[in-house]
Amino acid sequence: MTNAGATLASRLARPSAYAFAAARGDALFDVASITCVGSSRRENSDAIYFDVAAGLFAIADGVGTLPGAGKVAELCLDYLGASALDDGSSTTRESALRERIVQVNGRLFAECWGARKRLLPGACTLTGVKFAEDRAELTVFHVGDSRLWLREDAGFVSVAEPQVVLRPSRRDPNKLTKRLASAIGIAPTVDPWLNTLPLRSNGALLLATDGFAEDEKLLRDEWLDGGSSNDEFAQRLEACVAAGFSDDASVVAVRWRPAG
Repeated sequence: MTNAGATLASRLARPSAYAFAAARGDALFDVASITCVGSSRRENSDAIYFDVAAGLFAIADGVGTLPGAGKVAELCLDYLGASALDDGSSTTRESALRERIVQVNGRLFAECWGARKRLLPGACTLTGVKFAEDRAELTVFHVGDSRLWLREDAGFVSVAEPQVVLRPSRRDPNKLTKRLASAIGIAPTVDPWLNTLPLRSNGALLLATDGFAEDEKLLRDEWLDGGSSNDEFAQRLEACVAAGFSDDASVVAVRWRPAG
């Protein structure tokens, strides 16, 4: 794994957090992440991606009921970050991201369902952000039920809400259960949700798959305000998992500030 960009799908029963610092232009970025199997599954089908130089951070969660879920999550992020994305205006940035996500979905659908001998069928969620070059804006892209929180003056605000629908339970038709309304690779076309938000020079965000239980202590952690080291925050991520706030889940936290 490199600081410039990496994907990770972890099968570790006892996870360890990963944290590093990197520069992008006149800003410093700190990135911390952790992924774990939890208590309910044999393996984790999440993948994470970060490329500080490109200002691109993303998380994918394989749909666990499909046999190729973990591989599809990895490939989704590999394809997403395969080449440069437009760093211009918010309109061109959103257009480039939308086009890339549609292309990634089409490619994965063809590989997973159109040619089953090449890859087991699978699908995944996708949530992430693309920073403008000057960090004045942040473009959010979202398909599925992973989550994104963005730091504001009053605390963290949930930006990407889960895309789910209520359907009758297979076991009990009288009971409604939440199901994914959209995912990457499950259908020939996909309509990603995108939004561009203004940013301050200092800030933080947190990405998480649906197994993260929204631990309030983590969302209020002093690291997100620049008040502690990467090593300290990595330890708190591990403690969060040990306390049961993450089950078959992954978390990626990012903070940024002017250099010097």
